[in-house]
Amino acid sequence: MSENKQQIIAPGDSGHSVDLQSLPTESLRGIINKLNEKSQSATRLFRDNYQISVDDIRQLIEKITQEFHSCTVIAQSATVSLFLSQNERHDFRTWNDFESFDTSQSGRTNSIQVEVTHDVIRNKGETPERYVVQVSIQNMPGSRGFVLGPISIGPMGEFPTPPSPIAMTVSYNNYILGKNLISTVEQWERALERREHKWITGLQRRSSLIAEVAFVVGIVSGVLAAANITSIYTILDISRLSTEQWIIRAALCVVVFSYIGKVTGEFTERHIDKYSLPNNITLTKGDRNHQSKLAKSNTRTLVKSAVGFALVIFEIVVGTWAAEIVPSVHSFF
Repeated sequence: MSENKQQIIAPGDSGHSVDLQSLPTESLRGIINKLNEKSQSATRLFRDNYQISVDDIRQLIEKITQEFHSCTVIAQSATVSLFLSQNERHDFRTWNDFESFDTSQSGRTNSIQVEVTHDVIRNKGETPERYVVQVSIQNMPGSRGFVLGPISIGPMGEFPTPPSPIAMTVSYNNYILGKNLISTVEQWERALERREHKWITGLQRRSSLIAEVAFVVGIVSGVLAAANITSIYTILDISRLSTEQWIIRAALCVVVFSYIGKVTGEFTERHIDKYSLPNNITLTKGDRNHQSKLAKSNTRTLVKSAVGFALVIFEIVVGTWAAEIVPSVHSFF
């Protein structure tokens, strides 16, 4: 590999590497079987909206690799897998190849998956252990990523990617080292740049309550308007209503206001749910075009949602001050 082709984890990065070529076949088989033994694993999901760059991915791999500085490294590998829309996949062997990737194409980035594997001996005389850190960065729930590959070239193992902006799984043998790796990824996640959309995501999680609350507000507004009916008729100098007439008009007020509240609430809920979060990672021209369209669409969505909220508030105003509003409108015309 030439110097200008920097590998994800270069073979000379560790001073503790072990040469296994001189070992007997049976010894090699025993080591491999030991490394493939089932280990403990832990999964974390991170649900913020991030703005992740290629350099952030580089830092993640570097931080994970640093955790093994005191170990004797048998083998180490890092793979980054990138998947674009329409099942288009790109595999990379060096950072230079990845950074020179053609970003002018129209395909959108679905996800990036990072897998870092270390086969190590922690202390002299101990058996070898395997540690695997898998991180998936997703723009679209459930998508699969592309592979950015390093020292040992081999197929990247498929691992689950729950619908979450960032999903992390760590497989480990030693509890302390495993917890250190988990903490390393968590610290990396906390340092990422974020887009502040917590208020809108909070509304979306509770969007089903919007229509219900608006319906109740409509009923309350109708009751308030009904309570003002007698005052309105007196101010307009209309003959006193009979009990039956008052009940009919009061019921009509409640029905009309509650119906308007229900329709307005459903309208607001529908547009709140339409709001889409921006990409966690933007690489291609397709991603940039999507971001631009999304910004315009989200602006329209927020304006319509604001109109819906304003109509709900207006119902309360009309119901509360109907005795003053109706005569004013009547005199105006």
